[in-house]
Amino acid sequence: MKFNRELKTTFSKISKSYDQYRPSYPKEVIDYIIKETKITKESKILEVGCGSGIATILFAEKGFEILSLDISKELISIAKEKTKGLDVEYVIGYFEEIELPPESFDVIISAQAFHWIEPSIGYQRVYDLLKENGKFAFFWYFPDFNKSELFLKIRELFVRYCPNFPEDYGETKKLETAAEYGNRFDIKVKRFFEEREFNRENYLNLLKTSSWVSSLDEKQKE
Repeated sequence: MKFNRELKTTFSKISKSYDQYRPSYPKEVIDYIIKETKITKESKILEVGCGSGIATILFAEKGFEILSLDISKELISIAKEKTKGLDVEYVIGYFEEIELPPESFDVIISAQAFHWIEPSIGYQRVYDLLKENGKFAFFWYFPDFNKSELFLKIRELFVRYCPNFPEDYGETKKLETAAEYGNRFDIKVKRFFEEREFNRENYLNLLKTSSWVSSLDEKQKE
């Protein structure tokens, strides 16, 4: 099925759960991005889709100045509290529409969010906003559904019970989209592997923060 980008509005309703149960990012990922983009304390950084500031704080704590935007005032409220005293400015708005000066950012980052932007608009917008030789770093978590029989069963449940679950969900689709629309960029891919342990309650709470689950009615969720 076609990816439903309207679901990006669902996270405001679950902002506290989102912040509590969504995982942070390994130190190695942040260090790699800093190294590859050559961010300095003088760099102008734009973050697209900051959510509750899970990735924001990892960069801000290193002393970087960031302009972070998101469509959810509820998520931004949480992010502001987490990054209080750090050099972060927040803007509520849609990346596709918000007015920003062209060629004004050295680095644009987006964590677990850029798939919500219409790619035919998003990649061009990033290109227009970056300075010459600017860098765009976008990154996601991907569960390895082929890792175990349990994960495959869970995926089957998503497909069966969640009408909005994108059956092409995963890293492959993200890379294909980048190749199709990001042809003005030299694309470099780096993978990091991390194992996480969950008990039943925590894993179910994590699943409830996914848009294709949070958009269901209560009976469907059960």
